[in-house]
Amino acid sequence: MDDHATPEYIRRAVKKYQAKFKELKIRVLPEDQEQIVTHAKLAGDASTTAFILRAIKETMARDQTLLPQFRENQAGAQINDEINK
Repeated sequence: MDDHATPEYIRRAVKKYQAKFKELKIRVLPEDQEQIVTHAKLAGDASTTAFILRAIKETMARDQTLLPQFRENQAGAQINDEINK
């Protein structure tokens, strides 16, 4: 057995942990990536992922308070999703 191989119990634990999540991938230009990473660090976020999630949640909350029609469209989309299940 290779001394550097990851033990099976760790691989199982990682797989179980990762199964809790869905993955979203985005592509950004290198200069945008640098700005995002730098901003996340300066803002004090624990990671770039934490910063991106916070930015998305804040934007979604702002959109719902600023755009009454957005709430109506969102509710209609949810009803359509339920019907199409």
